[in-house]
Amino acid sequence: MKWLFKMFTSRGFLIALGLVVLVAVVTLGGLMMEWSLVVTGLVLLVVLLVIGLVVLLVRMRATKAASGLEQQIMAQAHAQQLSVRPDQQAEIERLQQDLERAIETL
Repeated sequence: MKWLFKMFTSRGFLIALGLVVLVAVVTLGGLMMEWSLVVTGLVLLVVLLVIGLVVLLVRMRATKAASGLEQQIMAQAHAQQLSVRPDQQAEIERLQQDLERAIETL
């Protein structure tokens, strides 16, 4: 039963369900307004393009914010590396390399 709940709440399923509902609403709206299939298709295409553009912009902003956060973390790590005792320099450099590798894998 858990797998069924997990499937119905997965992101892919919800996106597919949303697209089906969108197509149904636009198609029914076009039929109610007595639009031709070409006009209904164009309205659906415009709505999908707007949604795609919004998703793209949100992802771009998130990527930019993540990049800024990464730069701040690296700058803070570098500042702390300069203030550490000389006998701990090697360990700090190793930790910084580990951090850089971890960020690259993300």
